[in-house]
Amino acid sequence: MYNIKFSEVVERLREVLNTKSDDDVAKSLEITPQAFFSFKKQNEIPSELLVRFCLLHQTSIDWLVKGEQETTSEYVNIPTYNPKIFTGEKTDETARKTEFIAFKNDWLQAEFGTNRTNLYLFNIEDDSMTPTLKDGDVVIVNKKDNLLDRDGLYLLRIEGASFVKRVQRLPGGSIRMICDNSAYQPIEAKADQIENGEILVIGRVVWMGKNY
Repeated sequence: MYNIKFSEVVERLREVLNTKSDDDVAKSLEITPQAFFSFKKQNEIPSELLVRFCLLHQTSIDWLVKGEQETTSEYVNIPTYNPKIFTGEKTDETARKTEFIAFKNDWLQAEFGTNRTNLYLFNIEDDSMTPTLKDGDVVIVNKKDNLLDRDGLYLLRIEGASFVKRVQRLPGGSIRMICDNSAYQPIEAKADQIENGEILVIGRVVWMGKNY
């Protein structure tokens, strides 16, 4: 085991987790907040913690430590969104297990560039977005694009449930969550519901895979 400068990796740790919270980073590393503060103060962090983090989040250790992205592999594994890991919930290993789907590296590079480290897969499991998205379809979500600076399809998490909805911005920071299936009514949410985390914006849908 060797130590790596804490200041050089902490921002990239936050980027992978899509958070600014030190507590979230500590949870993802499976250490206490006190240990996190100690590493921060010493400006050193054990490499074994980072290796375990990279395996869990399917992140390149070269990118995490040096900011360099590996480009030699023909395929890149994109993780399926797992709310148990994303929210830092304490669960058994089965619940925390993340599934991956391999995509061609050159296609990901052409479509998303360096943003491919910010991508999640999400499986559609309802009919609320029919005909745009049907049960069994798969989408790619860019977790970096979660500021709701434009209308579009977003992966949202509300009251423990995760789903894709069409988001329309309204005056004052409110939003309207629209189901493309006319059998479902739109839902409006106030700006403070987003600000306080009652409605969590995971990211914007940037690709759709259809299940025919």
